[in-house]
Amino acid sequence: MRIRPADIADARALADLFVEMERHYDSSADPDPSAVAERISSWLGRQPDAILLLAEDTSGALLGHLSAAPIFPSGAGRSAMFVKDIFVRGSARGQGIGQDLLRACADEAQRRGAARLELTVDRANTGASGLYARLGAKETDKSYLRWEGDSLSALGGRREQ
Repeated sequence: MRIRPADIADARALADLFVEMERHYDSSADPDPSAVAERISSWLGRQPDAILLLAEDTSGALLGHLSAAPIFPSGAGRSAMFVKDIFVRGSARGQGIGQDLLRACADEAQRRGAARLELTVDRANTGASGLYARLGAKETDKSYLRWEGDSLSALGGRREQ
């Protein structure tokens, strides 16, 4: 197994992994893999500061991914990296892939001068929470909030069409 940065050539294989991730978190999800691949290609071409790491087996098949983006400032004029998603295929879990992805992300974040790595985890995801705690993550007293759909449109002054 190896960890490496994603590039545009990975869009189709990543789309399949993203579709599996969507279905893992929402069994009713039915995203179009071609549309997802197109969005991934577009995103990869526009986000030079983001991190998108892939875990692949010796044949090159994708086992998991981690995506992170810089946030600024995070204190003392330094940045942080926010891990948006980390996902390992069901068939590959329990092999240390999530840990390896997080370690590679931490190395890259430090190489870029980030002061910290942050992420959120669903309270019910005790497996992931346990992994993060074993790797030294600390809970904070902050709440994670979100605007989407109608609330995002209302905040921005638009109504969803």
